Amino acid sequence: MATYVVIILSFLLVLTLTTIQLYTSNVSAEDRVTYTGAVVEYKPYETWHSPEDGIVVLQENALRYIEFMVEAREKGAHIIVFPENALTGGQIPKNQEKLMSVVQVLPDPAQRIVPCSLPDHPRQEVVKKLSCAAKKMGMYLVLTMPELVQNDPKDYPIIYNTQVVFDRSGALITRYRKKNLFLEFLFTPGTEDDSTAIFTTDFGVTFTLQICFDIVFAHPGLHNVEKFGIRDVAMSTSWFDEMPFLIADTVQNGWSRGLGINLLVAGFHKPSKSKLGSGIFKYFDSLDAEYVYDPKSGNKLIVSEITTLPSGSLVGDPKFSLPLSQPVLPVQPPDLRQIDSKEFHLIYHEDMSTYNNTFLTRGQPGQWLTETRCHKDGLCCHLTYQHSGSDTYLFTAYSGVVLKGFGVYKVYAQICGVVYCHEERLQTCGKPGLIPSIPHEEFGPFSIQGTFSVKYVYPTVIHRDLSIPAGSKFAFDKKHDDGSWNVSISTHNAIPSFMTGGMYGRWYDRDPM
Repeated sequence: MATYVVIILSFLLVLTLTTIQLYTSNVSAEDRVTYTGAVVEYKPYETWHSPEDGIVVLQENALRYIEFMVEAREKGAHIIVFPENALTGGQIPKNQEKLMSVVQVLPDPAQRIVPCSLPDHPRQEVVKKLSCAAKKMGMYLVLTMPELVQNDPKDYPIIYNTQVVFDRSGALITRYRKKNLFLEFLFTPGTEDDSTAIFTTDFGVTFTLQICFDIVFAHPGLHNVEKFGIRDVAMSTSWFDEMPFLIADTVQNGWSRGLGINLLVAGFHKPSKSKLGSGIFKYFDSLDAEYVYDPKSGNKLIVSEITTLPSGSLVGDPKFSLPLSQPVLPVQPPDLRQIDSKEFHLIYHEDMSTYNNTFLTRGQPGQWLTETRCHKDGLCCHLTYQHSGSDTYLFTAYSGVVLKGFGVYKVYAQICGVVYCHEERLQTCGKPGLIPSIPHEEFGPFSIQGTFSVKYVYPTVIHRDLSIPAGSKFAFDKKHDDGSWNVSISTHNAIPSFMTGGMYGRWYDRDPM
């Protein structure tokens, strides 16, 4: 039995490497494109004394953005991405007056206007400054800002959370209005076609944009990846950490690996508000990721070379279609992970009380054990593992609606996973704040195989410090078989200081409308 399991685990790891090769096997090395991308984990200037200070906050953060652009240019970056909401100090204003003090008016990207060349305008100060910076640095610039649309002063203002792209000439070439808002009640969700999130660079790479909560849904990022074959995604985020499966770094890493794409993601840094995590995840043709997920990091620039398909080689599925999800109107109390005597990392938690859960049994060193959990919609999760230590782990399976944003939003998920618990009580599972400060045991090797109803399944493995292991440390594979998807995640060796491992599937077209 033991020899058989080891052979299977080794085969799965080889299969993962082979799958990555298949992503690019139809394109020769000479036809691929290599570019240098940059992302910024950013802790913004946020001092507000009155609504009139809005423009001061915008200007100060714009100047700090430019400092990062200078550093990124010195390191050869062709494109740089900044976080969601960071230009305005990181917090979404709670009243209309304060929000109106930071809104900007954006030109139509179809006109390829260079704001740097325009006269000063009272609601384009920062747009002009950043346009001039992109032109001076000769660099593509991706960021978000609150966009005002008001054709007549008598009209009620419409405000979007908008991601924009400036090209090397300083022209505003793309304007994507966030579709999937997260507790952003003063913003209007965007309704434009997903193609408004697409742009092509002069270094031969086509990107799609997405903002934060968009990664949970099919539009615009997934849609543009599938329909147009786009392999590179630029994402601005102000993430909301949730254990045990939706911590920022594992969501970003899993989405990139699950889709076989490159993800450049810039995150807003404020751990006390549950916000951190940025990186360049390069799963188009490798198992590499360069990222930061550190409550003490503060500002951090990441620059990395990325290999991808040139724009002319993209092949998608023109018939691909998924419905737009409509967000619907509480979760467990948050967990405070102490960083030092003055700072905490706020973490929210998934309610797993309705999942099919079981605590894992322990065996002898080297002994292989098995466990199976099933739930609705034909989901079955099969676990093969080694565990002889004293730590407690939960094995779980679930298919159904999960609540996000304090119950405001409902999405349909299928989940297989193993989660560390402080003790044999569900309320202690996946709680970093309860982890004792003693050496942590290993878990595994292990293999989880699930029969999912959906194609879109994303792997997750995290340590107890909430970092992610190197991509080569675990294998991930999925194949279609007789109407379902057989998906597996496995490790050849034990994972030290193990917190969570599993697979998170999204059934997009079953989201409650």
